[in-house]
Amino acid sequence: LLLLRLHNILIFIYFSMKLSRTLAFGVMLWISIFVLYSILLSLPFLGGRDVLLHVVFWILLIPIVIGLTKWYFKAGEPRISRGLVLGLSSIVIGVLLDVLITVPFFLVPQTQGGTFADGALLLFGDWKLYIGFVEVILLCLWAGFEFDKTFSRAK
Repeated sequence: LLLLRLHNILIFIYFSMKLSRTLAFGVMLWISIFVLYSILLSLPFLGGRDVLLHVVFWILLIPIVIGLTKWYFKAGEPRISRGLVLGLSSIVIGVLLDVLITVPFFLVPQTQGGTFADGALLLFGDWKLYIGFVEVILLCLWAGFEFDKTFSRAK
């Protein structure tokens, strides 16, 4: 009975560490995206060129996601399924942070007296956001696959 409890405690610690690492990945990705997007918005040659801004953003997002996935998979064996879960988890974490921070503090003021729903519509009503979601998921999937080949070969 004591051995079973110890086993359960070790499993809980293992999953807690994975969860905390996944949360850290999602938060670091969100912060990186927030900073990158803010910098791109401030560049005068991208002003008023929304699609060009996003194309540059999507290109610069690639090394950010790959670097963070490399950090993430250092702590555990990479797999395609883990890449998928990581990608989906980071999207959920990012959406939550957007709802808690981006919409009320940055987008609602842009609506000039609008409501939270108006600010949320500015963000979540833009098709370019969903291209970024797909990109993050695909890059995490690719990292799980590619790093798995490297990880497996090293053994």
